[in-house]
This record gives sequence, C-alpha cells and structure tokens, in this order.
Amino acid sequence: MPLKGGCWLILLCFVADINAQQGIAYHPNPHTHWFFLSPSAYSPPPKKAIYQNGLLAAWQYQKTTPRGNSFTFGLIPTLLLGESYMPVWVSGHRRIPIGGSSDHPFTIANIGGFFLSIPKQEEQNESRDFSMFYLNFSFGNREKNFALGGAIVPTGLGQGRYPQAITLHGMTRLGRRSCLVTENYLLHDRGRWMPCSMSGWRGWGKRTAFDIAVMVTRIPAGLRANNKALWLPIPWLAVHRTLSYDFLNRGDD
Repeated sequence: MPLKGGCWLILLCFVADINAQQGIAYHPNPHTHWFFLSPSAYSPPPKKAIYQNGLLAAWQYQKTTPRGNSFTFGLIPTLLLGESYMPVWVSGHRRIPIGGSSDHPFTIANIGGFFLSIPKQEEQNESRDFSMFYLNFSFGNREKNFALGGAIVPTGLGQGRYPQAITLHGMTRLGRRSCLVTENYLLHDRGRWMPCSMSGWRGWGKRTAFDIAVMVTRIPAGLRANNKALWLPIPWLAVHRTLSYDFLNRGDD
C-alpha cells in the first residue's frame, strides 16, 4: 500500500538527530514553506514571495503576509499550446500557533482552502471545478516535522457528497542542503478508499530548491472502463524560487 511507502519518511522525524550528535551545525532550512502540493506550517519570511513550477507546466505564485499567513495563485498556460481553456487556481492558508512560546509553539494549526477552475470545452456540458478545505496540526520544527489533519472536498472528484480525506505530511533534514519530504492522502468517496502517496527528495541553494519525487495513487475499479483497479505511479519534478524582486512588495529584498 503506497501510504506505507510514504509514511516511513515521517518516522524519520522521531529518530535522534545524528548530525547534532556528530557536532555538525547547519543553517536553517530555507525551503520548508511547502511540501509538494500543499503549504506547510513554516511559511516563507514575512513579505516574501515564492515562484513555483511543477512539471514545467504548473506555474504558481505564493505570497506571505507580515503575520505569516499566505495566499497563492496558479495556472497551467494551456493557451500557449493552442488550447481554448486555461486551468487556474487560488488558495489561502492561515497559520495559528498553539501552546508554548510564540517562537516555539507546541503545535501550529493550519486552516486553508483551495479552488481550481477548469473551464468547460465545447464538447462538455459543464466545467470541472474542484474545491477543498483542510485543517491540520504540525509538530516539530523547520528541520523535522509532521502534519496530521483532514480535508473535505465539496466539489470535484466523484459523485459522492462531500468526500473526506485523512492527511499525513512531513519532512526531515538529510544534510546541509537536502531533506526528505512526504505527502499522503487517504480519500474516501462513494464508499471507496483511495490512497495517494507522494515522497521524494528536496535539494536547495540560498533562493532555489528542486523537488524530485514519485506519486503513487490507486484508481478504484468502479472508476475505470475495464472495471479493474489500477496503481498509477506519476513522476514529479518541481522548482521553488524565492523572488529577489516582488511586484507586490517593491524594493524589499
């Protein structure tokens, strides 16, 4: 089951810090603001903006407010390929520290929403909008952390009413300029459980980070024409870039 293949990375969050035991000191991880598809509890520095590109197709802009909350805007520019539609999405993320001190809270609650619009094409009767609302709680720090939570999907996916998902994400530092990341969903829709696991490696410089991962998901038999379940692996490549110039915050590097 792919969740097992991904969750082993989260177990690393509980392993003793070998680098610290060996006396190795690293600068804080500057790219903890995102797992693969969802934001983490550790936002970019206030007033900073992030450009993200996934599979050379999905373009996304993420902006952080002075309070550490963030919003994103993204699109897949299919118009450049001669298509008559362009999927776009927006999302918002609120960060709420709970317990402990302001600098080292016991946990951080993350509340957010995601809205994707895929305009209908001529042969379709309606658009294929997708929306999701989520809540999770993060534990740890920027070097080792995990987030446990849930989500509901009011629109999109199957015909079930308000599909739910259990989420489990995490990351752990590997070395001076790398970490392991995992993002896992267990979706329940129309009486079926659909696991989806995404795990891989992130390497970075001062402003730029690269993700290399594999997503594995199970498509239930009832959703396929031949009525047979299918495990589908999908490679993932992405780049994250902290912008030195932000048109929404000019002059602030």
